[in-house]
Amino acid sequence: FESGKLCCSVFWCLNPNLIFTVHQPKVDVHTVEGETVTLDCSYVTSVSNDYIFWYKQEANAAPEFILSRFKIGQGKTAGKYSDRYSCSMDASARQAPLRIERVKPSDSGVFYCALHYSENSSLYNPLY
Repeated sequence: FESGKLCCSVFWCLNPNLIFTVHQPKVDVHTVEGETVTLDCSYVTSVSNDYIFWYKQEANAAPEFILSRFKIGQGKTAGKYSDRYSCSMDASARQAPLRIERVKPSDSGVFYCALHYSENSSLYNPLY
């Protein structure tokens, strides 16, 4: 069972004083059905509010919103992912790993971790 490749997302703003960098160290993650998988995501930002978004992209499809986590507040999780997908954000360590429990073959895909400076973002919407 191959969960796909992980990609790094970097968001750049028009203000050169803002820094946003996301790092996903593992390229391929392999597991067996029923296990738990953790996909790492670390980030660097120059703003005090941390807003992390996770997406999944299946073959020939646009990335789909999984969940968001904020330094302050809970964030959101898309309904179809709420029972097995979770993220415990550690703002002091600047990490937001995605945890997938009871992995299924349908969990295969490319997973993206994204960082944004605001919770009021178009990042909830599908990316094209």
